[in-house]
Amino acid sequence: VDNIFKYGQRMNHMITRFLDVAKIEKGGMQYVKQLFGLEKIVEEIVKELSVTVQEKGLTISFETDNKSPYMINADKEQLWQVIQNLVDNSIKYTKTGWIKVKLLRDEKKNKVILAVSDSGMGIKPEVLPTLFQKFNRGEGNKMNTTGSGLGLYLAKEIIEKGHQGKVWAESEGADKGSAFYVELDAVA
Repeated sequence: VDNIFKYGQRMNHMITRFLDVAKIEKGGMQYVKQLFGLEKIVEEIVKELSVTVQEKGLTISFETDNKSPYMINADKEQLWQVIQNLVDNSIKYTKTGWIKVKLLRDEKKNKVILAVSDSGMGIKPEVLPTLFQKFNRGEGNKMNTTGSGLGLYLAKEIIEKGHQGKVWAESEGADKGSAFYVELDAVA
């Protein structure tokens, strides 16, 4: 029953992603923006995914640069989806080691930055420029056969088009881990 439930959740998640892609491509994605502190959402996501992290024998940490408030004006549900996807990807593509989630505030540029880094499989330099394209899973399909290749595409669309922010990835190469960043305008 547990396997059936998990399979059902995966199918529901995949269908939702396909529907989101269709909405974005037709210009029909709705964003309900509100003021909120990003720190609490990130803490909740890390806590929610910590069970999976422990099952894999990994460690996960969350920290801030103590420059709160991390207030933004954003669609909470859409942002939750983006952050959860980035942390979940780090878990999926890390066999051993750690995942670190950091929340930073660049006061000079008035930005809030989320960083999700890991000690995982890393990303080859030639793959980085195509990583956020639709149905692209980079080298990830060699390690993890589940997934639609839409998560990073949706993250880019939601952050850049829906929130006028920035999302990008960095890696020193294969087997050297990776880091994903989301940058949004800070409020106050």
